[in-house]
Amino acid sequence: KKEDILPMQMASVDALKVDLENFYLSIRAFRGDFRANAPFKFDGQCSEAYAVMDSYAVKLDELEAQIDKFRELEELFELQQTTYPEIGETRKEIMHLKNLWDFKAMVDLVYSNWHRTLWKDVDTDD
Repeated sequence: KKEDILPMQMASVDALKVDLENFYLSIRAFRGDFRANAPFKFDGQCSEAYAVMDSYAVKLDELEAQIDKFRELEELFELQQTTYPEIGETRKEIMHLKNLWDFKAMVDLVYSNWHRTLWKDVDTDD
């Protein structure tokens, strides 16, 4: 009985390895796109930067869900689990970017409040 399913199991393992390789290449492409197009250098509005970061975060969530599915299959077929350090690095960089853009938004808000204050309303004695 086991001899009958062994060829099918090996074919499934080979197909899974091909899928894993293609998935790895898609992660590398995502990482390259993120490094090229994420708002590391951005002169626009904070809302635009947040929109870009949100789109990358959604895509990253989708990739992480796919990783979980592949890990289940690797465990099922007793394969060594593949690691994807790019995913963790990207998640960390998105968090750092969000903190940076939060800071920029706060500074912009302070300056916009200052611009509305007239010189005659500034109390220098306090």
